[in-house]
Amino acid sequence: MSALRGLAELGGLENLPVVVRADLNVPIDEDGRIIDDARIVAAATTIRALMEGGAFTIVLAHLGRPGGRRVVPAGSLLPVADRLSSAVSSLVAHAGDTVGPLARAAVLNLRPGDAVLLENVRFEPGEADDDDALAAQLAGPGRAFVFDAFGAAHRRQASTTGIARHLPSVAGLVVAQEVAALEELRIGGVTSGVVVAGGAKAADKLPALERLAGIAEAILVGGALANVFLAAEGGALGASIVDRGAIDAARAVVAAAAASGCELVLPTDLVSTDGLTTDARIGVEAADAIGDRRVALDIGPETAARYAERIRGAAHVVWDGPPGAFEMEPFRSGTDALIAAVADCPGTVVVGGGDTASALRGAGRADAVTYVSTGGAAMLDLLAGRELPALEGLRA
Repeated sequence: MSALRGLAELGGLENLPVVVRADLNVPIDEDGRIIDDARIVAAATTIRALMEGGAFTIVLAHLGRPGGRRVVPAGSLLPVADRLSSAVSSLVAHAGDTVGPLARAAVLNLRPGDAVLLENVRFEPGEADDDDALAAQLAGPGRAFVFDAFGAAHRRQASTTGIARHLPSVAGLVVAQEVAALEELRIGGVTSGVVVAGGAKAADKLPALERLAGIAEAILVGGALANVFLAAEGGALGASIVDRGAIDAARAVVAAAAASGCELVLPTDLVSTDGLTTDARIGVEAADAIGDRRVALDIGPETAARYAERIRGAAHVVWDGPPGAFEMEPFRSGTDALIAAVADCPGTVVVGGGDTASALRGAGRADAVTYVSTGGAAMLDLLAGRELPALEGLRA
């Protein structure tokens, strides 16, 4: 596999209009406060380098999953622009749209060394479909494209793979560092041990898990991802979230694990609730027998103890996705147990995914693991040896 082209390939940056796809998808609370700014701090390295080189820097990013609809203020990148300005020690303007008159005016007002963050690219209906007309619009103001959103590198979208069809393209500093670090860990055998997979986004993770099932010693599954496997076995999951469209892919992971001898471990107990009000009834139920109107939101204590024991005894651990809705106090015990376990593990531990990394940092244990990636599904894909679509156009 050829190396990635980097910023040096752009030559002189002075007066060069550069479109940057950054990963600024950070958790923001109901009051508009950023809970974890790690991705912003990481993205600032590339953006600062372009600004200091005298480029006209046009930044694209997403926040959440608005599904091609304009959702403000919840989906707006305005608070991110403020924090990004602090991170680069210079004003980063914010445009109120992505390809409309506000964006065009903001780009025209740029001077050498300035930067503007355009509005959430996922407000645009064609983004998720890699619409080429939208990609051409996004590329329009630039003469070069820097892809630096490692967390979105597994997606074929207008702002990831699309722009690269219209502009000379290179990898940013975050992407270059992530690929180098994860390739070294992959070659070192980090995927031969225990893989912990949780969270949602089952369709994103299952293809990588199918390949990892042929490499890993064990895969421990939690979160909404586990619901797909439990549903595939015919388990009763009440009103829990189940991605029914991913059941066949989950069965493929089961088959791959059986063929290779990889131990695929599912929860045996789950913490469930009949609501999210203060008087909700929360309890522990068998994982395959959740009550009709109840929702499973965390792994149970028995499962948490089993998973923690496996993690503590592993030579290598890869973890992507929390096992429960840790942002709500009644459903964070499983995540806390796994954080304690990875912190105690004497082996190599790689953690990825926005929620998982945020939980780890929130507990003050990020320094206790070997490596924390800005990507989740992208990290799994790379460690599984799968090519990331957004990197295809960046190879030398």
